[in-house]
Amino acid sequence: MVIMGWALALPVIALAIYKLNKTVDERMVPFMAILAAGIFVAQMLNFPIGGGTTGHLIGAALAVVLLGLYGGILVMTTILVIQCLIFGDGGADRTGTQPSQHGRGGTSGGLWRTSSAEGSQVVKQFL
Repeated sequence: MVIMGWALALPVIALAIYKLNKTVDERMVPFMAILAAGIFVAQMLNFPIGGGTTGHLIGAALAVVLLGLYGGILVMTTILVIQCLIFGDGGADRTGTQPSQHGRGGTSGGLWRTSSAEGSQVVKQFL
């Protein structure tokens, strides 16, 4: 499961890094780091939803709206890997599938909310 998850996630992550290297200037990197830290903290706060289950916020849509698709993918992958490896959230056997699942679901939600021409074009390419 881990190998299959990373086999699906790594090409997308590599594409995001490739695109960001071309488009992001050095002033954006601290903003990405601060946003990642804020989303990380927000996602670590769990709240009960009944039946012994808890839920948490997902910051992927916010990351995509503020950073674009590729910045959102990179930030969310970093957050999910740190949550898994340091805090045990999601389990080590899900490290590859979580970026794929949260990345697709959350980032597409953020893309639909983007009203710019670039966002609309990215939505068409993403789907």
